[in-house]
Amino acid sequence: MKTICLSIVCFLCVACPRPIGNASKSPPRSFKFEENQDRSAVLATVGNTQVTVAQIQKLLNKQSPYVRAEYKKDSASLDKFIEGQIRYALLAEKGVALGYQSDPEVMDAAKKLIVQKLTRDVFDNQVKLSDVTTAEIETFYQEHIDDYLKPEMVRLGHIFIGFGQDKSKARQKITALLKEASDPKKLSSRAHFRTLVQNHSEEESTKKSGGDMRYRSKKELENLLGSAAAKKAWNLSNVNDVSGVVESKIGFHIFKKLGERAPTNRKLAEVRAQVKNRVYRQKRKDAFNIYLDGLKDEIGVKIDEDKKKLLQLDAPAAKDPHEHLQRGKGHPGKAH
Repeated sequence: MKTICLSIVCFLCVACPRPIGNASKSPPRSFKFEENQDRSAVLATVGNTQVTVAQIQKLLNKQSPYVRAEYKKDSASLDKFIEGQIRYALLAEKGVALGYQSDPEVMDAAKKLIVQKLTRDVFDNQVKLSDVTTAEIETFYQEHIDDYLKPEMVRLGHIFIGFGQDKSKARQKITALLKEASDPKKLSSRAHFRTLVQNHSEEESTKKSGGDMRYRSKKELENLLGSAAAKKAWNLSNVNDVSGVVESKIGFHIFKKLGERAPTNRKLAEVRAQVKNRVYRQKRKDAFNIYLDGLKDEIGVKIDEDKKKLLQLDAPAAKDPHEHLQRGKGHPGKAH
């Protein structure tokens, strides 16, 4: 609750930098929920805080027409809404009096709010979707044509055994797995094939994903495996079919067909709105990077490269919560 409520207070309030210890010995401190120049009528005073008509009106305007109509018909519900804002002001006033605006957790949350507001204020008006031109859309589409024009693809999983120093022994090793991998009763089980991969495959990059090679075109498979092996993998007829032992230019495989994808040819007319949004996001990103470069020159950034050596990238070993149960079995410490 402290992070959620008081981080907002920290961002919106105007307060002294040091916490209040004794109200009688410290000057009064005040803050506003909205902009400091709000000179509308004061609806309520909560300690040093003034809750104005404009502040409440802004909150009411965010409610749905249905809710506002209910407030108009039932004054008690409006009073309850205002009371909620007063409770918020009370808690915020107390939090600032206790110095929570200096709490690191609150200050970190406030920084996030400041960054969010800064980026909105700077870029929502600087780069607009409506400013994206037809020429920019057409150029982006042509430069990223591979995203919209895709050949037929298949998704394969594989068990892989490298040639190693004894190619014959490697073939024997993977051949011994073929019967289990192609068991008709287990062809539909992805979990069965995944277990075989995790227990036996020698390709670390796909081992954790159950041998998944992702969707690839025929040409991609040829570049990866060689034309002869790619042909055998490509020609698996149905999803869940398993190949025999296939020798490629990098080792031995047992392939399993995991999926297939028809070719796509998405014309610009079909994806114009999508492309326009991609151009818009890219323009915002480019403008943001230019803005950051300017801030670096304006504010200054210095990085001590030597201090990077002090960073510990290996996570510390988690302490065993049941370590006390092991005492007396070669572990230090007193037995309970």
